[in-house]
Amino acid sequence: MVRSMKKLSLLLCLAFVVCLLAGCGAKSDSDAESGSGAESGNNTTTTESTVETTKEKAKDVTISIKKDTVVDADEFIQGMKDFGADVENKKDADSFIFTFTASEYKKLLDTRHKECVKAFKGLEENQDHYVEKIEYDDNFRNLKVIVNKKMYEASTKADNYVIAACALAYQLYINEKQYTNVSIVYSGTEEVVSTFSLPLNYNIK
Repeated sequence: MVRSMKKLSLLLCLAFVVCLLAGCGAKSDSDAESGSGAESGNNTTTTESTVETTKEKAKDVTISIKKDTVVDADEFIQGMKDFGADVENKKDADSFIFTFTASEYKKLLDTRHKECVKAFKGLEENQDHYVEKIEYDDNFRNLKVIVNKKMYEASTKADNYVIAACALAYQLYINEKQYTNVSIVYSGTEEVVSTFSLPLNYNIK
């Protein structure tokens, strides 16, 4: 019973984090520039500009995200569109296909990375929380969570999974397998309290 409750808690935490990250879009900078040519009245470079714009907007990054990993499909799709993605959503397919330009994709990853780091910082800055510092690599594959021993031992330790879920939520957007390895370490002693890994069966190609 306890094991099933922990599993349910993990799934709920992951769903919450994925939904939270997917709901924050970013409007394209091109929206602000779209009307400038018409106002100027200068049509002498229309052809050249069109050619350059077409080249610039060529989609060259594709990611596939399983539909069953998304909590709110409409919100998720809109969040991706806000970053400039073209969306393929076939009814009989088990995955969404999103295509981006290189710059759009970089903006998406940069934004999601900052959101994950911000979530980590929120825990670090909470003086009532057992987390003192979270160390991580580029794609959050390896997390070192430094904790206050007394506060950690008195806690439910559930936020260990929230931290891991945040890492996996970021990895939803990269073209690699999702997994994260977490080490819990006591502050000041470097004693490793526990370690765990969370591979999830998400398919991103």
